[in-house]
Amino acid sequence: MPVIHVNMLKGKTTEQKKIMVESITEAVVKAINVEPEKVTIFINEFEKEEIGKGGRLYTEIK
Repeated sequence: MPVIHVNMLKGKTTEQKKIMVESITEAVVKAINVEPEKVTIFINEFEKEEIGKGGRLYTEIK
């Protein structure tokens, strides 16, 4: 059973997340020949001040 974790900034709509989950599931099914029902996806959303890149918080970068 494939388990996928997606880490991303908050702000995407439910519809956007639905499309993402469908697309990821399709890719996994095609790549490793499993049934869609076997694919589990966790979406972890973060605020900009909870992510760092290059030694700086995202709030400082963008």
